[in-house]
Amino acid sequence: MEAEKIKAWGHSLRLRTIPLSISGSIVAGGLAYSMDVWRTDVFLLMLLTSSLLQILSNMANDYGDFTKGTDNEDRIGPTRALQRGQIKPREFLLGTLAVCVMTMLAGFVLVLVSFGVEAIYTVLLFLALGASCIWAAVRYTVGKRAYGYRGMGDVFVFVFFGLVPVVGGLFLYTHSVDILSMLPAAGVGLMSSGVLNLNNMRDVDNDRVMGKRTIASRMSFVGGKVYHTVLLLVAAACFIAYQVITGYTGLWYVILVIPVFNAWTVWRVKERAGYDKYLKVLSLSTFVLSIIFSIALNINL
Repeated sequence: MEAEKIKAWGHSLRLRTIPLSISGSIVAGGLAYSMDVWRTDVFLLMLLTSSLLQILSNMANDYGDFTKGTDNEDRIGPTRALQRGQIKPREFLLGTLAVCVMTMLAGFVLVLVSFGVEAIYTVLLFLALGASCIWAAVRYTVGKRAYGYRGMGDVFVFVFFGLVPVVGGLFLYTHSVDILSMLPAAGVGLMSSGVLNLNNMRDVDNDRVMGKRTIASRMSFVGGKVYHTVLLLVAAACFIAYQVITGYTGLWYVILVIPVFNAWTVWRVKERAGYDKYLKVLSLSTFVLSIIFSIALNINL
C-alpha cells in the first residue's frame, strides 16, 4: 500500500479523538480503585474496547456523511479521505467492517474476563449492551434514519460516552450497580456532548443546507453558546456533587475551573469557523478532568 494511502487511513481513524473516548473508562477505573475493587486486566480491556468503538464511530461518521453529501467544499474543518478520493468507498466500508469485528472481539473478551463463562446470563446481557454501543457508533450518520441527522446525537453521546462507560464500566469491577456513580457518569457525558456540540456549532450552515438537523442547527448563534455553557457547568456540578456526597473533595477547584474555562472560550468566538480550534481543547480537557477526578477520589487532599 502506497505511503499516501497509509497516511489517508491514519487520518480516517482520527486517533486524536481517543483521549475523549477513554475518559469514561478512566473515571470508572478511578471509582473502582477508590472502592478497592481495581483490576488491571479489566481496565486495559476497557481502554482497548472504548478506543476501538471511537475509531468505529469515526469511520462510520465519515462514510455516512460522505454518502449523504454532507462532506463537501462548504464544510468547515479538515477535508476527509473519502471526500478527497484518497480511499475508495468500497475499501473504506470494508475497513469499517474490519474495525467493527475487532470491536466485538475486544468487548467479548472484556466481558468474559470480568464475569467468567459461568455467569452466562450476565455475559449475554453485557454482550447485548456492547452490541447497542456498536449500533450507536454506526448509526450516527449511516442509514436513512441516522439519528445524528435528527437532533439526537447529543443524547446518544451523553449515554454512550458517559453513562455506559462509567456506570457500566464500574459494574465490570463490582458486579453491582452503584447509583451514585451516575453523577460523574453524567459529568463525562455532558462534557462529551459539549465536544459534539462544538463540532455541530461549527458546521451549522452546511448542516442546514444538507438537512442535518442537529440541536445546534436549531438554535441561534448565541443560543448555541448558552446551551454549550449549560452543558459544561452542569457537568462541573455533577462531578463536585459526587465529591461532596462521598467526602472526597480534593482538587474540586481544578475540576470546577476546567469546564468553566471551556465554557468561557466559546463566548470569544465571533464566527462559526472559530469553534474549530476549541474542539481539541475541550476534548483534551475532558480527558485531563477525568484523570484529575480519579486522582482526587484516591488522595483526598
